[in-house]
Amino acid sequence: MGQTARIFSSLFNIYSGGGRLRKVMHNLFYVMLLLLLLGLPQVNTVLANSISDSLPAGLLASCKIYVAPRIDYPLDIDGKLNDKAWQKAPWSDLFEDIAGLSIIKGTRKDSVSRILPTQVKICWDHHYLYIGARLMDPNLQATLHKRDTIIYHDNDFEVFFTTSPEVNTYYELEVNQLGTLLDLLMPKPYRSGGNALIHWDLKGLKLAVALQGSLNNAQDKDTGWTVEMAIPYTGILPFGAKSPKAGDYWRINFSRVQWDGHNGTSGWERNKGENGELLREHNWVWSPQGIIDMHAPDRWGYLFFETDSTTKPELPLVEIQKKALWDIYYRQQIYRMQHGKFALTLAELGVSATVELRDPASKGKFSYSLQLTAGKDWFRLSLLSPASGFRRILSLDQNGLVDVSVQRK
Repeated sequence: MGQTARIFSSLFNIYSGGGRLRKVMHNLFYVMLLLLLLGLPQVNTVLANSISDSLPAGLLASCKIYVAPRIDYPLDIDGKLNDKAWQKAPWSDLFEDIAGLSIIKGTRKDSVSRILPTQVKICWDHHYLYIGARLMDPNLQATLHKRDTIIYHDNDFEVFFTTSPEVNTYYELEVNQLGTLLDLLMPKPYRSGGNALIHWDLKGLKLAVALQGSLNNAQDKDTGWTVEMAIPYTGILPFGAKSPKAGDYWRINFSRVQWDGHNGTSGWERNKGENGELLREHNWVWSPQGIIDMHAPDRWGYLFFETDSTTKPELPLVEIQKKALWDIYYRQQIYRMQHGKFALTLAELGVSATVELRDPASKGKFSYSLQLTAGKDWFRLSLLSPASGFRRILSLDQNGLVDVSVQRK
């Protein structure tokens, strides 16, 4: 990956809310910081030979899929994950570094051997979505007791999800080893000017944590901790909406925040660098984001609701179509960082006006037209496909808002 890609990744990390500080700071600060950085000579003078070469590799990677089985009776939420119904749900892949395949200048990327084993499993019934997690940890530590404090200042487990593949609004849950919860609603991502609604509470949530070891005791060696939760559909779906049915899918991802620490004079303390500032936390996730930013819902994995976990669902064609537009969306972000404005034509982005996509279900390949309308600080991408008298338009704008509509030829 070239220098432009690394600069883009670092800047995008700041602009899009990848830094943890972004969760509690106003968006304007970061926009101003980005504009300042764009004025630096080393940024303005770096020109990529092609936009494609500048894209962080992790942004082009496929997102993972989890198939959640339906269970016949409610689970007893005690944090232990020993209910027989959990046997129907497989453990996920082990968590990876959030950057995935990307190499991001100025940030640490953890190798597999450095990541503490972490996995999740999911199942569902007519009333709840159930999530279980196991996190290996030789030194259990937690200090935060008050709900809706910034829980990631402790080692924590986090869930990010939307209730529909088209929804820009999403939810975030964070829990530490004490079982202290932060639940929030995001009307839209930080990169689109969104602000967290921390006063929102997920009514009816059932949550429990079980420890395999002793908390805040550095004199012994612990095994880890497990999390179990039941998310009620009544707390997250619109009024009148029905619970999911087999074949439905949501977007979801899981994150584990882990801090390096030591035993200080007043107990366990997070490590600091030579400048006296806290060393950056580790970010380990189920489906790698490709950027240091969990608040990019387009990079989350897919959760399929099925009757049995052995079902092998195919992604709907619309998800392949959206992915084609998201790739161009990130090209536009790179172009803007290089030139201080969005590209006005597809040619400036090195993109053809037609694209061929493969339908996972039918295995057929289809040709689509791409359209770009844009100004200096806005753009709208559209994918048009001919289909028996109609042209289906899938669009994506500079705010990451996806719109699907149909118009006659």
